[in-house]
Order: sequence, then structure tokens, then C-alpha cells
Amino acid sequence: RGAGRPHAHAARGPPDPGGAPQHGPLFAATLGSLSSALQSENYNSIFANFGLDPAAGAEAMQRGNNVEAFINAVQAQADANRPPASDGSSAAPGEGKDAMDDK
Repeated sequence: RGAGRPHAHAARGPPDPGGAPQHGPLFAATLGSLSSALQSENYNSIFANFGLDPAAGAEAMQRGNNVEAFINAVQAQADANRPPASDGSSAAPGEGKDAMDDK
């Protein structure tokens, strides 16, 4: 890069202090393409390409909501890959039995 040329993100300003991602037109277009593909007959190949277990989203898929099914499968994969908590439990903060007791 040239010395006088700012980074691409500099024009958008500093990152959101809350840590929220900044979404641009490319992100929106990509998300639209993924959503369309999930609503097509290709959804099984999308699950396979991401290494997702379709059973994790089966309930949503039966209702015809393939996008929700995909999100549920991604969440199930993330939960399965989460390292155990230091107390030996695998629940994330705000999840599990203790979270229900607080309500």
C-alpha cells in the first residue's frame, strides 16, 4: 500500500465500540445468495459443504424454514465444538439449568 493511502475500513470510521460487525453491500449480497440457495433444492449440498448435521435443523426444515434450519445446524456445530467450561460444564453463560433457575 502507498504511504498516503488509508486502509479500506478507515473511510467507514472506527469499529463499533459494542463489537457489532459492520455490514456492507458485499455482505448483504452474500447473505442474500446464501438465503436463496437455502430456499432451493440445493440446501442439502450447502449443509454438506459446511460440514453441518442436517438433523440439528430438522424441525425447522419440516416447517419449511431452511434458513432457520441452517442457523440451528451452525449453532449445534458451534456448541459441539465449544470447549468445556472450567467447572466441567459445557453450557455457555446464560444457558443450561442455572440460567433457568435465575428466571
